[in-house]
Amino acid sequence: MTLDLRFDPEHLVVTPGTAVTWVNDSAMPHTATGDPGQNPVAETHPEYIALPPGTEPWGSELLQPGETYSHTFTVPGEYRYICIPHVQSGMRGTIMVEC
Repeated sequence: MTLDLRFDPEHLVVTPGTAVTWVNDSAMPHTATGDPGQNPVAETHPEYIALPPGTEPWGSELLQPGETYSHTFTVPGEYRYICIPHVQSGMRGTIMVEC
């Protein structure tokens, strides 16, 4: 999570069972949200959050500067996620879980 409103890296490939940790390195709050029900632009951009079939929604609370959030990805597939406060600024990411 960076000052220029992006995830770093924006795209990540991991294997099943990998825990990914987001660190808020910026001066403003952010989220890492993979919950389609929390997408504030779902009506116009439902594709911004996507989960493989059989997975549960996930996401952080609002992370203040310096805070972290971790999630373990167990099901192979593509996970698209957003930062709720900055989704309209293009703050989106993708995690591919590959065997």
